[in-house]
Amino acid sequence: MATSTQNPDFHLPDRPPRYFSFLLRCIETRSQIFNPFESGSNWRFSLQDSKGETVHSFLNFEALVAFLQSVLDDSQAIPKTEQGNDKNAT
Repeated sequence: MATSTQNPDFHLPDRPPRYFSFLLRCIETRSQIFNPFESGSNWRFSLQDSKGETVHSFLNFEALVAFLQSVLDDSQAIPKTEQGNDKNAT
């Protein structure tokens, strides 16, 4: 009986390695109303798929990270963002 140094449960998937490329935009928005209890600025984010014209917009950093996690966890299809595609997010 031959012994193998590889884990018998480990096998490479039948698909090629995945590759994703996005252009990330970080947009600062500032409030016109002074509020001493808030910083007065927020950040919005957008990702544009480098293969096409699809733009995914996010109202906060947590939504951006959740989107990226879902893309990397399941590459069957790029998930749609709740905010939709926003061509004016630049």
